Amino acid sequence: MTITPRVKKILRRIYRIILIGVLFVIILLIAIVLLIRTPMVQNFARKKIVSYLQSKLHTRVEVGNLYIGFPEKVVLKNIYLEDLSKDTLLYGGKIEVDISMFRLLKNELKLNEINLDQVTVKIKRTLPDSTFNFEYIIDAFATKGGDSKPADTTSSMKFSIGKIHLQKISASYRDDASGNDVSFFLGNFENYQIRLHKIP
Repeated sequence: MTITPRVKKILRRIYRIILIGVLFVIILLIAIVLLIRTPMVQNFARKKIVSYLQSKLHTRVEVGNLYIGFPEKVVLKNIYLEDLSKDTLLYGGKIEVDISMFRLLKNELKLNEINLDQVTVKIKRTLPDSTFNFEYIIDAFATKGGDSKPADTTSSMKFSIGKIHLQKISASYRDDASGNDVSFFLGNFENYQIRLHKIP
C-alpha cells in the first residue's frame, strides 16, 4: 500500500499536534512545580489552610510559615492551635515531614523522616466537662448523618514511618475525672524503626 503525499501531510500534522501537546503538558507540570516552590504561592496556600481550619474548628489556628519542597519535603513553622476554652492545645516551633508524595498515587503513605522541634501539647479534661479538649477536632471532621458503611479492606492504605527525631518536646495530661495530672519534657530522641500497617 502506497502512502500518498496527502496522507503523509496529514500524518505529519497529527505528529506535530501530539508532540506539541506532550511538550505543553511537560512545560505545564514544570511550571506548577516551580510555582509551588515560590514563597508567594506557599504563603497563599498557608492562608487558605489556616482559613479552612479556623472555619472548620471555630477556634484560633495559626501557621507562621509553610514550605513545600516538592515532591518530598513539607515544613511548618510556628503552628498554634487553641482548644475551645481558648487555651493552648498544640504549639509547634517546627514540624518537618519528608514524605514520598508520588507513592500516594499507589495508595501508600510513606513518611521517610519526621522532625519535631519545640512542640508543646496540652491534653486536659476539666470538670464538669466530660470530654477532652481535643475531641472537638474529631467531631469537626467526623462524618455526619450516621451513614456509616463497612470499611473496604481492598482499598486500605499502606503506611510506613522512617526516621523520627524529637527535640524539646513538652506534653501535659490533666484529667480531673480520673485525678491524673502528668507532664513530661523530652530533650532529644531519635528512632530509626520502620513501622508498617494498614489504614482502612
